[in-house]
Amino acid sequence: MLLYANGDSHLAATYKYPGGEYSILDQYEMSFAGLLAKRHGLDYINESVAGCSNNRIIRTSKEFLKDKDPENTLVLIGWSTFERTEWYTDGVWHQICGNPMYEYNMRESILPPHFDKEKWQENKDAWKTLSYMWNTYRSRIMESDEPNSQISNCNTLYVSRSLEFKYYIREFSEWLTDRGFRHMFMHLDGQFWGGELFENDCNNAVWLYNNPYDENISFTCKSKSLNHKPDQHYHFSSEAHKDYANFIEQEFINKLLK
Repeated sequence: MLLYANGDSHLAATYKYPGGEYSILDQYEMSFAGLLAKRHGLDYINESVAGCSNNRIIRTSKEFLKDKDPENTLVLIGWSTFERTEWYTDGVWHQICGNPMYEYNMRESILPPHFDKEKWQENKDAWKTLSYMWNTYRSRIMESDEPNSQISNCNTLYVSRSLEFKYYIREFSEWLTDRGFRHMFMHLDGQFWGGELFENDCNNAVWLYNNPYDENISFTCKSKSLNHKPDQHYHFSSEAHKDYANFIEQEFINKLLK
């Protein structure tokens, strides 16, 4: 039996240990998904990438699972934050996220065979244009609305992305269900915005503790509540992953293994 996992840096177990160099090189075996796979004797593939978007999670999961046997494949998805997206140019999917360092550091794991990395790095105008587009996009989507806004202390564009992804994530769950894949979803950092105000059916039964609206059960919030300290990039250590594996293990068993 195979456990397939996909998400962002929090599911990849990215972390800078004190005194060590920061790296986004993924430590999949130390992730809570890897720990659960080992505990239950499962084969394990983790396609999480630091800095990635939910668009990428859905796209690459479908690419991987399209020819897999659902009787022998379990799916664990940790969703990223909603401002992130991906842009396709020059044969490469660019993950558009909060930290531009991800662009070059993570590129090795996703480059297509025909891509000329040195040529791209020499193309300063293209890089500057991409950086400008991203900085403009992020400033617009993350800034707070005016104080008299109907959505206080939040950004209307960010909220709209959250509402948009409710549909895409439910659609992906239906895609998995139609093909017979057992699956469990969770938020890695946050939750769907506007639970009661904009609540709709998210196929709650596939979500951790049947609740896509409670940020307190997300990986980052639960880790903080257990007094784990993040590094400067808001990533948590292997000890936090052990505790989160313990926290979700019974749900993992109930939703995927029974």
